Amino acid sequence: MKYIIIIISSIFVNNVVLSQFLGICPFIGVSKKVNTAVGMGAAVLFVMVLATMVTWLIQHYVLDAFGLQFLQTLTFILVIAALVQIVEIVLKKIAPPLYQALGIFLPLITTNCAVLGIAILTIQKEYSLLEGIVYSASIAIGFAFALILSVTLIPAMLYVTPIKVVGKHWKNKNRLSTKIRLRLEHELARRGGKSKDEANASTLYSIYHFFAGTKPRL
Repeated sequence: MKYIIIIISSIFVNNVVLSQFLGICPFIGVSKKVNTAVGMGAAVLFVMVLATMVTWLIQHYVLDAFGLQFLQTLTFILVIAALVQIVEIVLKKIAPPLYQALGIFLPLITTNCAVLGIAILTIQKEYSLLEGIVYSASIAIGFAFALILSVTLIPAMLYVTPIKVVGKHWKNKNRLSTKIRLRLEHELARRGGKSKDEANASTLYSIYHFFAGTKPRL
C-alpha cells in the first residue's frame, strides 16, 4: 500500500512540474512534439532512477560512514553529470534522430533541478533503496506525463475554446487565416492599441502557438 501511495502522489498529486515547479527548463524546451516529449521523459526516467540508486548508496555507505555529509550536493551533481554523459553517448549511437531532437536539453539534464532535488528528497524522506527507486521512477513518469499533457490536452483545450473578439475581421472564426490576422494586426496598428477582447485573443493565440508549435485553426 505504501508503494501505491508513493506512485499516485508522485505522478498526480505532487507532480514535479505541475506542483513542485521543478524541471521547468527542459519542460518548456521540448514540449512541442509528442515524440520529443516522450524521448525526454524516457531519458529523465533513466537518469533519475539510476541517480537515485547511486546517490542513495553513496550517501549511506560513503558520506554517512565517513562523516562527509557536507559533500552531498557536490557528490550528487557529479554522479548526475556522469549518468547524463552515458545517456548522451547511448542515444547518439542508437537513436540519432532523438538525440538531434533533444539537442541542448539533453546535457541540460545535468542541471535539471528535478533530478538533483529528487535525489536529495529521497535521503531527506529517509526512504529505503527500493522506496527511493519507486519514488524516483514515479516522479520521472509524472514529469513525462506533464510533458505529454502539454502537447496534447492543452492545445486541444485551446483549439475548442471560443474567442470573443471585437472587430469585423474576427467575426467569422471558422475561416480565420493568416491573411485575416495580418489585416487585423494592420487595423490594430492603425488604431494604435487593442481592446480588452482583442488583447485576450492575441494572448490565447500566442499560448496555443507556444504549446502546439502551429497556428490555431479556429
